[in-house]
Amino acid sequence: MTRALLAVVAAAVVGCASGAGTKIQTSCEQSHSRFPDVVECTRGRLVEQYPQKLQDQKVKLYLLRGEQLAEDVRAGRASDVDAKVAWQRMYVELWEPSPAERAAARQAAAAAQQRQAEEAATSGYTIVQPAPTTHTVCTSQNLPGGTQTNCASR
Repeated sequence: MTRALLAVVAAAVVGCASGAGTKIQTSCEQSHSRFPDVVECTRGRLVEQYPQKLQDQKVKLYLLRGEQLAEDVRAGRASDVDAKVAWQRMYVELWEPSPAERAAARQAAAAAQQRQAEEAATSGYTIVQPAPTTHTVCTSQNLPGGTQTNCASR
């Protein structure tokens, strides 16, 4: 298989990171029992449906690893099940955020909150808290000399 085709296929795997990519791979696994056929099906559908994803390095690596595992199965160096497990494990690892990525995301969120707080403080706007809710209860009595009303706030 040419490098150009592999690059195209690999980029398509970025689509795999989405729910649609997972559905494509699952569909191919349901319609093909041999791992090399699953890889070819997945690659073909990704190329058709997600050509824009072919530039992503993770997609390229994923597809290349699938091709490598398919070759191992064809050569008898790995079973279909072993190849499926290895390919699925790689999929999970590729799209699982690393600790550094998670830390960067937390820092970005904290920085955004800090910027919002600073903007609010320097904008000249006053943040007004709602006043506590009070209830006023009034009672009226008819007396011989007129009506007497008493009110109390709670």
